[in-house]
Amino acid sequence: MSSSSSSDSDNDDIDLAINQIVMNNVRATELIKELRGWRNVEIPRGPRKDRGREEGHNKLVADYFAEHPVYNDVDFDRRFRMSRRLFLRIVNDLDREVDFFKQQWDARGVKGFSPLQKCASAIRQLAYGSASDAFDEYLRMSETTSRDCLEHFCKGIIFLYMRQYLRKPTATDVQAIYALHEQTHGLPGMLGSIDCMHWYWKNCPMAWRGQFHRGDHTGPSVILEAVASQDQWIWHAFFGVPGATNDIIVVNQSPIFNDLFENKAPDSSFVVNNTHYNHGYYLADGIYPEWTTFVKAFRYPVEEPRVHFKTRQESARKDIERTFATLKDKWHVVKYPARVWTQRKLSLIMHTCIILHNMIREDEGFSHYPFDPTEVLPGEIETTISEKDRARNVNLVKNRERHANLRHDLSIHGMRGMIVDERYGVGRVVGKLMWQLMWQQFFSSERGFCFGCSVTSSKTEMISTDSSSISRRHINQRKSTKHWRPMLKAIAEDGVHSRSSQSTAVAKSEKKSLSASKPAGRTRSNSYENDYRKSNHPMALPVHVNYLSTHQPYSSSALGTVAS
Repeated sequence: MSSSSSSDSDNDDIDLAINQIVMNNVRATELIKELRGWRNVEIPRGPRKDRGREEGHNKLVADYFAEHPVYNDVDFDRRFRMSRRLFLRIVNDLDREVDFFKQQWDARGVKGFSPLQKCASAIRQLAYGSASDAFDEYLRMSETTSRDCLEHFCKGIIFLYMRQYLRKPTATDVQAIYALHEQTHGLPGMLGSIDCMHWYWKNCPMAWRGQFHRGDHTGPSVILEAVASQDQWIWHAFFGVPGATNDIIVVNQSPIFNDLFENKAPDSSFVVNNTHYNHGYYLADGIYPEWTTFVKAFRYPVEEPRVHFKTRQESARKDIERTFATLKDKWHVVKYPARVWTQRKLSLIMHTCIILHNMIREDEGFSHYPFDPTEVLPGEIETTISEKDRARNVNLVKNRERHANLRHDLSIHGMRGMIVDERYGVGRVVGKLMWQLMWQQFFSSERGFCFGCSVTSSKTEMISTDSSSISRRHINQRKSTKHWRPMLKAIAEDGVHSRSSQSTAVAKSEKKSLSASKPAGRTRSNSYENDYRKSNHPMALPVHVNYLSTHQPYSSSALGTVAS
């Protein structure tokens, strides 16, 4: 009897324990649903509103797409961020390829939203960064439908256009980029500028804010790493790294150099200062590592070539800053803190904005890179490489000595065609056409090329060079100086004043000697004019002018002799 009673009590305890566990699970499930919010909670559907979707479609067509629309092309470009031609191209492609944008009828026989309404809703949300129901009164579209339109629009744009408008540069693209940057910046081998941008995330989950919030920022953010050329075409986009990291961590996670490590990258070799390099480089700021694929400015330059290169590098690197500013001004959704809840939707929106940015640049004629749909892109090449070869490629890219040599060669190359007037401390780059004109007019072909000259009393001492030595010789006057003297004087007066203290002291002493030797009653300008007439060299400026040839390379020691 006692044994049966004890077994019954044990069973009762087990039942109580099971019931307690079940109740705890029920409470935990309810708590999880409450914490997750509306996503896992069944909300009763409200009454259906007859918004008049056909009226919204007719209003949209009458305003922008009729034969005589209410708003002209300027209004359309400002509100849709693109031309009407490009917008209709996108609408037709989505209507043909994506089922969501096809106009359909529901079970009641009521016509659904048109492709124009769906695309207009998505683009307006991207352009203005507004809420999903901001255009309910105009497009007659509910908040849920607008949110679905945005998500399917982003997926459709990436599916249709990413291979063309966010591709890796092909061999043809590399040569076009090289020509563009050498023409605009004078930097051979430049593939673009690289930098990172933070997009603030308003609805970042509280549990993730530690890794997405950095102390010097106002809130959690997600980082975009991008590469842009001078025409603001974005060639690379890597998005999704938490905002608490810096640019070094981002570049270590980025796949930007994977093709280079695995021998999939196209040929991007170039020559600068008679030195051959196997691949191009990106302009970067000071935080980036000293790799051969990055070119940074000198931190504290002293020599004239490095000072000039620092100015040129910092000016050219503004390409990526201008691109980020254009991207934010055109698509306000990335300018304001994001209101979406997941990283996947953040990535969809960011990549869509970048693809649309490149499409607009091409449509407006600012960028044009021919694309062959049948061509195999660099990332699509299937290759097999051993771990040893990949490690060797990584070591070549991360070679600091090669990085220093590249910066030195670029600084020497940047001084080609540089006019330096030691009296005024002027440095100005002369265009190739102007330099060739002066060269053909004042120098004979038998003299060879020179990179420096100094004025003497009756003759001019020429400093010429080749790959082995420096020779000096005298030449006589060949041309009259009346027609080119004002041109060179204007160049000297309009230049960038960058004179050292030593050259300042020399210039002051020369001015004193000139003023002491001139006759009474003559002004300083007349004295300088007389110096022009006394000089027998046709290229003579008032005291001393250095010319750096654009045709023949020279050594660093020779450059120091001329520029010092």
